[in-house]
Amino acid sequence: MDVRHFDLLPGDVTVVEALPEGREPWGFAPFDDQCAVINLVDDRFIVALGKARGRRLPRVGVFDVEERTVVATVQSAAFQYLSGFAFSSKHRAVFIPDSSGERLDDMPSALLRDGLRRIDVDTGTHRFIHLAPGFFISDIVARSDGAIVCNGNGKRIAVLHPEDDSVEVSEATGFIRTFQKSQTVFKLRWFSPDGYWALRAHLGSVVTHDPSLLERLFPGRAKAVHPDLAIIKGRAYGVSLDLYRLDPFRHHRRLALRYQPTPSPSLGRVLDYYADRQDWRTWDGRSQLFFTKDMTTEDRKKYQIRKSPEEAAVSFLTGVEAVTWDADSLGFVATFTDGQTRHVTIDGQVGPLQPAVPEPKYVMGSLTPRPLPSEQAISRVRRDIADRATVRVPLHDASPAGLAMAVSEMADRMEAGLADLVFNDAVQFVVIDGRRRLNDKRFFDLVRALPADERQAIIPPLRRLLESYGRQVAERDSVISIKWGFTGENAEHAALSQAALMLAQLDPGSFEVLRGWFESVDQEHDYFAAEKVLPAIKKRVGFDDLATVRFGLWFLMYQWQTTSYDLSKLGVIEAARGLFDPPSFAAAVTEEAQKFSSFDGFKDSDTSDVEHRIGIIVAILDVAHPWDQAASRMLVKPAVA
Repeated sequence: MDVRHFDLLPGDVTVVEALPEGREPWGFAPFDDQCAVINLVDDRFIVALGKARGRRLPRVGVFDVEERTVVATVQSAAFQYLSGFAFSSKHRAVFIPDSSGERLDDMPSALLRDGLRRIDVDTGTHRFIHLAPGFFISDIVARSDGAIVCNGNGKRIAVLHPEDDSVEVSEATGFIRTFQKSQTVFKLRWFSPDGYWALRAHLGSVVTHDPSLLERLFPGRAKAVHPDLAIIKGRAYGVSLDLYRLDPFRHHRRLALRYQPTPSPSLGRVLDYYADRQDWRTWDGRSQLFFTKDMTTEDRKKYQIRKSPEEAAVSFLTGVEAVTWDADSLGFVATFTDGQTRHVTIDGQVGPLQPAVPEPKYVMGSLTPRPLPSEQAISRVRRDIADRATVRVPLHDASPAGLAMAVSEMADRMEAGLADLVFNDAVQFVVIDGRRRLNDKRFFDLVRALPADERQAIIPPLRRLLESYGRQVAERDSVISIKWGFTGENAEHAALSQAALMLAQLDPGSFEVLRGWFESVDQEHDYFAAEKVLPAIKKRVGFDDLATVRFGLWFLMYQWQTTSYDLSKLGVIEAARGLFDPPSFAAAVTEEAQKFSSFDGFKDSDTSDVEHRIGIIVAILDVAHPWDQAASRMLVKPAVA
């Protein structure tokens, strides 16, 4: 069955369209608040792994294409960054790594994925099965007999038997995972389809081959050892993989996939050093050679090695880029870093080396794009999202009273509860004028078209709307800014941006009302507040009294990242010089800085939030101006000896 998917951005929604043979397509969105990774299992069920942002909880959903129903959706903080799951056709269940609530010792904020969430696809019921204390699932695979095998981050292997929920745990003795920079090459990377085998790069020894006299005289003898050796005259080094049995966990054998001569004399000396440290023929199947012992000065001199040798040697020995297992799990095709491939069986039989297939030269428009859901499916989901995030307000007429009535209804709806208006972190008022739908800008353009004295009727309900919004946003438990819908020119701006601009243009006292709205803006990415609303406030009232200057100082300390103009040229400091003496100015700056409850940007860990805010103002002061110098001395605390 063909399943197509596409992420709608903005909106954080994935559109899925399943095309079962002989039936109408089924289009849907798995989740309405996050995108998802889409997987088809058993040619019937879609498993969606949610990718949540901010404080949203990630979800996992199972959907039945045949019945066109939601089997189950589950959410858990442990699903964050989830990369895998297992489906057992024998037990008709999906198994998702989940957490009992136990946390990592070195990262208290992170949950251990120490168990499995079982979702039965026929009933939709789900339950948690704990594997073992301290277990952390890094990989999961369904075994051919129905058991579920979990890799415990290279330390333990757990096998769950779903028929009775029994769990067998085996220790990965000697399976060393070392420095973070090299963990990728040490980890189990390739699991067989039947769930009984796994591979990783062999780094416990350096496999070498020195041709004997007979092999030099009769290359066929060398070829009998390994097909690569017939064409290599001197010492050859093997790129090998370790094959592990997973139940119970144990090293099964080393597979020499490919022999190569050293590409340079210096690398050859490095490889010889490690080969001499551990004879590959007597390796115990457990001990680790690399990243465990520093090279001595004597060894460097003996092998003529100047630089750190380990990274170069490991890079050479881990020359396998990908593994594709056979369906019967009795062999695999290894793809090397140079693009060549070779088939190898788990009992060590090595096939011929196949040349790399050159990638076709790219010509503009020549690549076939990944098939996407139909336009109808995308449009249907897009309309549904837009409708659910749209609040419709009727406009009886375009008179001052009619426009004020529409804004008053917006304020009433807002005061009734912001939570009821927000969908997927977006809210959008649409004014319905007969058959016309007016977006926020077109609606407020009607207000701007009124004579100046008639616009005043809009101010009270507009203040009420923005005051209520700012208050409720401050109480909202989310770090994600509320956007203005999903489509249109203002979709990426904060909600009520056009309303805030309108109030700034009409109301001389708008700056105090708009503090709450300013705080709702994603000031690192959304330029509208800094480049549209703040200049409108300045144009309407200037910075000509203490209250407006204090607001200007607060603005400089809060929204300083998205301005396209020099903050020192805004005029706040110039106005302050005429209204404050340096001590009063320093006191005002400190009071405004103390209004911030938490820091929402980047700062030095040794700097308090208040000190950081004050530092923003100090950076704007003119070091050559006497008043600024005095104010700066008042604001900067002397260093403690």
